[in-house]
Amino acid sequence: MECNHNELSAKIARQTFAVACVESAERSALCCSHQGHLYDVIATFSAVIQRRIDIGKRFRDNKLPRWPYTLDVNESHVLASLGFDIASANMTLDDPVIEGSGSFYPFSKGQLPPEPPLGNMEYKLKLIPVNETRRQHLSTQLKWRLKEGFGEAIYEIGVRDDGKVVGISEEDMRISLTTIDNMAKSIGAEILLTREFLHNGKHVAEVVLRRLPDNTDEFVDFRIALLGNVDSGKSTILGVLSSGELDNGRGKARLNLFRHPHEIQTGRTSSVSREILGFSIDGQVVNYRVSDTSEEILQQSFKLITFTDLAGHHKYIRTTISGLMASKPDFVMLVVSALVGCNQSTVEHLSLAAALRLPVFAVITKTDCCDLARISKVIGDLTALTQSTDLPSDLAAVVQTEDECLSAAYHMACGAMMPIFTVSNVTGQNLNLLTRFLSMLPCTVATKARELSLREPAEFQIDKCYRLDGVGKVVSGILTSGTISPGTTLALGPSFSGGYTKVLVKSIQRSHTPCQLVRTGQSVAVCIVLDDEGFRIRRGMVLTDIASPLNSCLVFEAVLRILCDVKVITKGLQGTVHCGYICQTAVVTDVDSQEALSNPLERFVKLKFIKQPECIRTGDRFVFRHGRIKAIGTVGLVMGLDGPVF
Repeated sequence: MECNHNELSAKIARQTFAVACVESAERSALCCSHQGHLYDVIATFSAVIQRRIDIGKRFRDNKLPRWPYTLDVNESHVLASLGFDIASANMTLDDPVIEGSGSFYPFSKGQLPPEPPLGNMEYKLKLIPVNETRRQHLSTQLKWRLKEGFGEAIYEIGVRDDGKVVGISEEDMRISLTTIDNMAKSIGAEILLTREFLHNGKHVAEVVLRRLPDNTDEFVDFRIALLGNVDSGKSTILGVLSSGELDNGRGKARLNLFRHPHEIQTGRTSSVSREILGFSIDGQVVNYRVSDTSEEILQQSFKLITFTDLAGHHKYIRTTISGLMASKPDFVMLVVSALVGCNQSTVEHLSLAAALRLPVFAVITKTDCCDLARISKVIGDLTALTQSTDLPSDLAAVVQTEDECLSAAYHMACGAMMPIFTVSNVTGQNLNLLTRFLSMLPCTVATKARELSLREPAEFQIDKCYRLDGVGKVVSGILTSGTISPGTTLALGPSFSGGYTKVLVKSIQRSHTPCQLVRTGQSVAVCIVLDDEGFRIRRGMVLTDIASPLNSCLVFEAVLRILCDVKVITKGLQGTVHCGYICQTAVVTDVDSQEALSNPLERFVKLKFIKQPECIRTGDRFVFRHGRIKAIGTVGLVMGLDGPVF
């Protein structure tokens, strides 16, 4: 039988697309095995297996799976489809807390979810080593939990394995804390007592254990993007956090973040700027107040957060979307001014974050300029806005005590809630809660998903290119898969014609510190030596493994999910595609009209770059923008260019 090559290629691409959809669910399953998840990880994998079967059944008419199958597993749907009781599954969370009067984690109810078999959470009624065998068992168990949490573990003392909060005597608690402290010291870890309280007259405690990695190459930094309306205080709060000094009320804290004279004059960000914030192993802030350089911050930090400050004014929306997609954030910090409140920009930014499936926490600034009634109204408006998105509107909660920070961090990372902070950059009100929350962000969220990509071929997306005297050509960006080390030979491209050239990795620096190995998710600068010195490097190119298939795409199919009121996407429409560091105009060459009738929010389209080929892959997420039209897309069939690669 004669085989049609194009049909075979299309089927292979669509199968790859389906696998990418399921891998997204598998990554969610791996990331949910810690405090605050809504269902057991075993149930999640059962759902993943079921999704593999369902996706195979739902291929029809040679089309890609529709939009819902490209998203992560919906927790309520999974539980219902597997026969779980939704009400009992939600027992890990308290009732909605809008005024901040309740507790995020239901210790007060006397019942936690059962201890997860995987992850970094451990329940112990008490820790009293009666003999050496018991002591060794406890130490081995601690090492396992630290490994699962990538250097971080959480112990709930006074809690049974079934989640029942029992409590113990004061003497047993003292012995238990001493035991866990000795265990931690024996393996080079530190403990942080985050909460201790009485339950029915007996003691209950929550302890975080942290162990530094063997070298700085193993650090995994979180990436947080700042979104919000113009004049909401994004740059100011980032300046306060990174410098450790309060603002004077006239924008002093934000000056170090501005890159252009007009930004200083207007006080408005028009470009993308980045700052780092570290936390020591005992949870203390490591910023420029205690360290002189970024190298020192990196060396002294257990956790490192890279903030991306994005423009808030609507005329810089192209820069904002490009910066958001390029930075590949793990979380979004939505900044809202208490003076202005929520407006159209807030709605757009919140919708964009929700469509990209990014966990969101909100920070209401300038509370020193408003009364409590005004602040309460802004909180109510912000909570109401989440009802039009996929965010958990019924679990938007104000964090008011340090005891709530750990639970809020884990619930937010799971997508189960949106914490809200009310702060003042002038008086410093509640900034301690925000920094405490940031220090408690779980390592597993950023790390486990990236660990899945370590086995894949290396792919480094290029942001900028420099030529330094005495060094040579240097490219900066993010490693999206695999690993890179000095001495590695990679392929650089695609060029204007779709070709690649060989390069040698000469050296690597991370936060101005030399390193010998780069892992998935890390932002670094790479010094390279090109075989073809005349090869022109541009933003959006990739460094990739020579052994992997080299991709030069000019035309591709995609599913678009429309985010705005304008639903018309027609053949011939030109819009900007933002995919990682790629930012190029593409034209819609074909639209599936039947798909538009069946679902007005989705379009099955074919797009063509108008200038040059790019390296995109099946399953990649992107933003398509044209005027008021904004859509989130998922790449389907990729049509590569024919011809020689090198």
